[in-house]
Amino acid sequence: MQILIRILAKNKYVFYFFFLALISFISIFNNNPYYSSSYFNSSNYIIGKIFQTRSLVSSYFNLNKINNEVMNENFFLKKQLLEINRSQYNYKDSVNNSYYDIYKVINAKIINNSVHKKNNYFTLDKGELDGVKVDQAVLGFRGIIGKIHSVSSNFAIGHSLLSSKLIIPSSIGESNVISSVTWFGDSPHILNILYVPKHLNINKGDTVYTSSFESVFPERIPISIIKKVDKNSNSNFQEIESYPIENFYSIYNVYLVENKMKNEQKLLEENAAK
Repeated sequence: MQILIRILAKNKYVFYFFFLALISFISIFNNNPYYSSSYFNSSNYIIGKIFQTRSLVSSYFNLNKINNEVMNENFFLKKQLLEINRSQYNYKDSVNNSYYDIYKVINAKIINNSVHKKNNYFTLDKGELDGVKVDQAVLGFRGIIGKIHSVSSNFAIGHSLLSSKLIIPSSIGESNVISSVTWFGDSPHILNILYVPKHLNINKGDTVYTSSFESVFPERIPISIIKKVDKNSNSNFQEIESYPIENFYSIYNVYLVENKMKNEQKLLEENAAK
């Protein structure tokens, strides 16, 4: 305490100066409207900038939380979209007058992805313990990503559309022209459309969807957009190129979809083929 008193006594003139200067500034701002207004505006600007900076810093550190919230919201929207598409089928319970729960949806994140190989794949952060199974469809926010190939307890690997091992039954446009989609390994921006006869009219800009012939993928999910149509090929079919709906250079969040009635459908079809 004595040390503090000695310091104050030694520097009393400095403290007197700052004290009197403070009183002078207060008096000026209180009695002069111009300075008072300037001080008020400057204070608001500085405080506003401080709050803005704090908000940006807080948002940055909360990005992971925000991303998870958006992912969960998109997850429920995806389920609702599948419900709407599902209502077009005839899978209806005459007793309860409601549609069967055909699809199970799981959200996941891609932790590894390739685009420049002949058979590209992706790795997910979900596995068998999370309900992931082989042959489940993998959807992005806009369209098809691929199909699950193998599963461990905590991870899963899937073939993407950019894999020559994957051929997806499809339909083109609103006329539902039957076709198939595959990748010849040329460019990550080009998917090839197969088995479309030359007499059928296919236009640039038509959307290619999953078809009802595919039990893995829900029907009418976008796959690609027609980019080029060539009817002058030497084969009996048109040479058609399209670009994928999803950008495989920037896929992150995905949805795994399981058709609960797939095995029943396959069993019935196998029995009919005997």
